Amino acid sequence: MYTYQHVSEKRGQDGMREGDFLQHYKGIVIHDGWRPYWKFQFEAHGLCYAHILRELQGVIDCRLYKGYWQGLIYQGQQNNTIEYSDKRKRKRNIARRLADRLNEYSEDFCRFFWDFRVPFDNNQAERDVRHVKVKIKVSGCFRSLEGAKEFAKINSVLSTARKHGIAVIDTIMATLAQASCISWALASE
Repeated sequence: MYTYQHVSEKRGQDGMREGDFLQHYKGIVIHDGWRPYWKFQFEAHGLCYAHILRELQGVIDCRLYKGYWQGLIYQGQQNNTIEYSDKRKRKRNIARRLADRLNEYSEDFCRFFWDFRVPFDNNQAERDVRHVKVKIKVSGCFRSLEGAKEFAKINSVLSTARKHGIAVIDTIMATLAQASCISWALASE
């Protein structure tokens, strides 16, 4: 498991491409189903069940659908017809959007059943970002875009090290040792 964090002023696919990572990554990416992820060619996509459980709870709380998994897609689509606005734009309620997404990406939603590299959810990714959000809430923001980008790089390395059982201090020491070797080599030229 790896962590890659990137900061961009752009949103969506443009911001993701600016990070210059996802377009080159060839593994399995677990995500929440956000549309821009589908534009990238990974080994496979895995969709987060924690997000689906929250959406299902929302559907139940709104009393838009009650039933079993097998009938969810069919009944969800049948019971939640697509309405059109004055400008002929499609309007779908939360239950219909969920049913359509389950139908369109059913193989990706169920990937964790047969591919044991794929976790049930992407909660680890959510936890990786949580302290960044706390930092932003506490201090208001990063002082500069460059500072935010540097913070994301450092956090990516340390989070990945933790996931591979490497002590954070060892990672920092190894990085500093490499940096001092590089600066020494450059100084001697």
